[in-house]
This record gives sequence, structure tokens and C-alpha cells, in this order.
Amino acid sequence: MTRFLADQPYTSEEFEWYIAPPAGTPEWPAFNVILPETLQRRIRQEALRIDVSMATFLRSALMWFLSLADAGE
Repeated sequence: MTRFLADQPYTSEEFEWYIAPPAGTPEWPAFNVILPETLQRRIRQEALRIDVSMATFLRSALMWFLSLADAGE
């Protein structure tokens, strides 16, 4: 999450947001992301600034991180 905030890949026009579905959508299981409070605040502020939900921000960050892992970074 720290790298996602630092790199800000979401500022690129090519970035793909992974929009979180409404709560309770059966084909999309819920998940929790446990983060230190200071990091939570930074993420919340950035999500508000760019006008995306926390769930979308976190889901997109996780997918971005997984794409880096697939690329060997």
C-alpha cells in the first residue's frame, strides 16, 4: 500500500480501477485489509481526494501489486 501511494499508478490514464461491487454481492466475496492506523489515514485521504471508495482503492492497489509480482518486480 505504501508503494501504491508513493508510485501513484492511478494518475496514469492507462490505470484500470477495479470497482468494488456493492456490499453483499454474492459473486464478490468481502475481504478485510488490516493496515496500521497512519497508513489507513493516508489511504482514506487519497481515496477522498481522487473520489473513489476505500474498497475500490484497496482492491485496485492489491490488483496492481499482484500485477507487479507477476512481472517479477
